[in-house]
Amino acid sequence: MRRCPRRNHTSAFKVKVALAALKGEKTLAELATQFDVHPNQITEWKTRLQEGAAAVFGEEKAEEQAKVDVTRMRAKIGELAFEAFTGRLKEAGIQITMHGKGRWAENVFAERLWRSLKYEHVYLCAYESVAEARGNVGHYFAFCNSQRPHSSLGAETPDQVAFNRPPKALAA
Repeated sequence: MRRCPRRNHTSAFKVKVALAALKGEKTLAELATQFDVHPNQITEWKTRLQEGAAAVFGEEKAEEQAKVDVTRMRAKIGELAFEAFTGRLKEAGIQITMHGKGRWAENVFAERLWRSLKYEHVYLCAYESVAEARGNVGHYFAFCNSQRPHSSLGAETPDQVAFNRPPKALAA
């Protein structure tokens, strides 16, 4: 069986075929014969035309697309922040256990840490770039370690517990 070369149809041709299918005057088989395309292509073009028709008169589709992009961007920022954090730990010679065989308490700590970072900082800030996000996440960790008291540490900061330092004065 001889393969036919792939054909690229213009947008105008696709619209013409999809509109003919929407009219419903001919069956898919008749349209496929008339326009020399596969019935599945006609069905796909018809569906795309129906889904995109609302965008011609409004911006519903564009708003939905913008929401998806923000969500994807936030996920990427969280991923990059995690990579930056683990990179600094490795540079300091700290061994990171990420094989799933560590203590369950380590996993709980890591999950709580990243959840706090996301909900208290990343989701509240609209970063313009990865560099901006990286710098601000660093400031957030510095704040949590040196100024924010933790209930599990007896209302002391992690720096106070680790280095026996007095708390920094908070700006009014």
